[in-house]
Amino acid sequence: MAQSANPNRKKIMAPTTMSKAGWALIEQRDDLEGVEFQPGVSKPEFHKLLEDVSGICLGVQPFSDPELDAAPQLQVVSRIGVGYDAVDVPALTR
Repeated sequence: MAQSANPNRKKIMAPTTMSKAGWALIEQRDDLEGVEFQPGVSKPEFHKLLEDVSGICLGVQPFSDPELDAAPQLQVVSRIGVGYDAVDVPALTR
């Protein structure tokens, strides 16, 4: 993803399987930087990527307390698709 001089730029994680249209929405904004992850990435790699992101778009990737602990700057969690089976909603609510 392209870098910008915008000091308020936020990192948004999304799976590589997200549609091209979804990635285009991120790329056209000067205030966002897309961070890709492979679905099924190992937990240690996933947690390393979460260290400095402000938001994440999830597909089937499980997301719960350990992921929240790894993401101190996280503000937004969204789900690509239907349902929140892989997302621990009570943990996010806390």
